[in-house]
Amino acid sequence: MSEAAKAACLLGGLFVLFVGWSALMDWLDRRRAAKEAARPIVLPRGRASAARPTSVPMSSELKTLDITCEEWREYEFGPADFRTTYRINAPVSFSFREGGTTHRVVDGVGIVHCVPIPGREGCVLRWKSKDAAKPVAH
Repeated sequence: MSEAAKAACLLGGLFVLFVGWSALMDWLDRRRAAKEAARPIVLPRGRASAARPTSVPMSSELKTLDITCEEWREYEFGPADFRTTYRINAPVSFSFREGGTTHRVVDGVGIVHCVPIPGREGCVLRWKSKDAAKPVAH
């Protein structure tokens, strides 16, 4: 193999190594940012009301709806380049307060899931109805 061919192979190998390293570092940065975004935000005591919207007063009465017509529901969160999906199978009930920023879903085994209302924290909601003829039963 000529010296020029050896040099070309070496440069090609270094280029592949550099591109691979750059891609790995980019992936690690995105993963680190996603973990940072997923950390819970804890407000100091006495400041929890700051997280509530001020335009709609929050009701103290918890309202509950039957959602046993749903097979599952999914919530999608996070920035556009790193979305995370949270699925609840066999949802039974849906509870909320008017003006609140979260709602609660109880599943078929009694676990309560508290999630942001759709539109808040980038939250998108989708579900599958048990009856395809009535996809939106509520």
